[in-house]
Order: sequence, then structure tokens, then C-alpha cells
Amino acid sequence: MYFVNEKAGFFSDLLDTKLLASTIDTVRQLYRLTPDQPFLAQVHECYEKAMHESQCLELHGVWFAVGSGGQSGYKYRLQNNEEGIIIFLKNRRQSSDCRGSHLKIEFSPHYLLNRKPEEVQDFADAVSQWVSVDAPEHGGVALHLALDVQGWEPSENFLERLTTRSKRLFCHDAIEKVDFSLSEVAVTYGNRQTITAGSVKSVQMCCYDKTAEAKKSDKIHYMESVWQGQDKNGLIENVDYDSEKNVRRIEMRLHHSVMKQFQRGSDIELRSYLQAYEHLGALWRYGMNCFRLDYIKDVIDPYWQLFIEDADFHWCHQGKAYKRAYKKPGVGNEKNVTLALGNWISIIARSKMNSHTAWKCLKKSGMFGDIVEYYGNRGIDPSQLFEMITQSLIDRRMVGKAA
Repeated sequence: MYFVNEKAGFFSDLLDTKLLASTIDTVRQLYRLTPDQPFLAQVHECYEKAMHESQCLELHGVWFAVGSGGQSGYKYRLQNNEEGIIIFLKNRRQSSDCRGSHLKIEFSPHYLLNRKPEEVQDFADAVSQWVSVDAPEHGGVALHLALDVQGWEPSENFLERLTTRSKRLFCHDAIEKVDFSLSEVAVTYGNRQTITAGSVKSVQMCCYDKTAEAKKSDKIHYMESVWQGQDKNGLIENVDYDSEKNVRRIEMRLHHSVMKQFQRGSDIELRSYLQAYEHLGALWRYGMNCFRLDYIKDVIDPYWQLFIEDADFHWCHQGKAYKRAYKKPGVGNEKNVTLALGNWISIIARSKMNSHTAWKCLKKSGMFGDIVEYYGNRGIDPSQLFEMITQSLIDRRMVGKAA
């Protein structure tokens, strides 16, 4: 694909830029309701016990770990990372005896990609009815829309070329902690690895290295299955993905207050995820134009134009059926593998177990595959690993604390 602008006098080759996936990264569905007091008492009891030991509670056929809502504005948090659902319950600023914004349900991309929008909305609505004594109503929805691309990276003057409504632009490389409000600012983290612009309570744009983030959060295998476009039989449909190259994500985050403003300014309903789903393309284009990347003044960057026009947020539900992507042994959890082996050797050294018996125990431990894969990737075969463990046991017994 080529881009030609005769007026500005430039030519761009876009052939090496691949749009791998356009997905909904996060959905936050809000509800107005009056909480069911017996259920709230049950949650509170679990919440009190959770201060001493973990507590789980079943809600609409799904088990959740109960904890504090933290800084979310809600008192309770019900979380299930395996499913990809977090439920926030009981608004701290409103009485639980009165109708109010007492429920927020957050869905992760893992949950969203594996279900049709109707299924997601049905589950959220069923939960709202479960926890309410009256008829719940949709209180609004917030969306994070994401486009994953290869073959494009933000330039050094990215922020200079970014036309935005933000009142301030702030750029600082290798920033680790920000003590001021990020409302209406733009920030870069670590040599443009992450660039964030806009207000968290309005429209925010974030551009970051998705490959690095997926590896850090131990989700790289799942994300690769998405980028490869694997169907229900595990066949790879997207041959454009190159596992040797990093993937850059452009994410538009629309606060629920923005969705309400759209609703007030038109005759459409945007209070629920299912309602908003029909307008994802328009919402994406709006966000991308709020943070427009210009090639030169008054001329949009050709790559940005490509991202605006070719992103398709309905592709993932057009006959796609994602199968679960299981993590490969020893990959993505390297730190855990080395820590686990070191701690295990220390325990075995104290028990005075010989190396051959210890090796048999390690094989039955459930982490043997991860350990062998980890060290195999570093040129250490099982026999060398056995020798290394034998020597480590001797060292700990002779000069270590296991003596």
C-alpha cells in the first residue's frame, strides 16, 4: 500500500506496516440499583474474613475472590482473573440503603474475545439483578479500544507532531513515578516505549510496546494466538504476524462520561456495552482525531490515516472462536523458575537428601518441565542440570546456612 500526497509533495510506502488486531481491551459496565442487603452482608462477612485468609464467594455461577475495592470508589472487589472479570460493589460515597451507582463490572480482553457481545451483556445484566432488590438500570459504559500493529514505531518528534486538545504536553524519558495528576497531559516512558496523552476522565490515548507488556504480565502466549488469528482448530490465519518483531499498541480509552456526552448530543443510546458495540468504528475514529498525528501542519500522517480507516473492531466476532493458549514451560516466567529452584535446593539441602533422591522428587514436583525448558534455552541439558543441582546441594551444606 502506498500513500501519495501531491499537495504536500511526499510519498509513503506502507507495505511493511501490518495491522494485526483491532480489539476491545477493556469494558467497564456501570449500574444504578439498590443493593440486596442480605447479599451485601454475605459479601461483608467474606471481606472481614479475607483480612486473615483468602475468601471466595459464588455469584451467578462464577467463583470470585473477595477483597477491598481500594481506590476504585467502591467498598468491595470480587475478582476472578482466570475468567477475566472484576466486580466492584457498594459505592463508598452513597448509602447502601438508597438507589445509586453501586455496581461496576470490568471485563478483560481475555473474557471479551471469547464471547459475543450479547453474552457479555447478558452476564453483566444477570449479575446486576442478582445483587439488586429493584430493577437495575445501565448507568454508563467505559471502553478501551486497541489496535496492534507491526512495522511502525513512534518517531522522536511524535509528541511535537501530535495535535491534541490537551492543555499541557509533558515529555520525560525513563520516568518511573509521577506525583502530579496526569489529567490533560502527555507523558512518555522510557525512550518512547510508552506514550500517554489526555485525561483519564475524558479521552486518553496510550501508545506502548505491547510485546514487552505482554511478556511482563506473562500473557505473551495468549496475545500471540490473537495476533496469529488462530481459529478453533488452532490453524494460523494471520500470516502477517512476525514473532521476531515487537508489536506496538495504540489504545483509545473513553471514559463513561464521554459516552454520556455522545448520548446527549445525539439520538443514540450508549449506556451499555451492547449499545456501544454498534458504534465502535465511529468511537475509534473520534478518539484518533482527538489525538491526530500530523505529517506536517494541516496534513495528517499517512500511518495515522491508515490506523483510523482500516481498524475493524468487529472482526474478532465474525466466525472467530479462540481456543485457550496454554503457556509454554519456562517461557514468560523466568524469574519465578529460578527463584523456585533456588528455594527448593535450600529446602532439600536442609533435609540431608542425596542428589539422586532429590532429582526424583524434582521430577514429580510439577515444575520440572519449566526448569528443564528454562535451562535448555540457555544451553544446559538435563545431565548438566543434575550436576549443577548436585554441586549446589554440596555448596549449601558445606558453606551455606543448610549446614
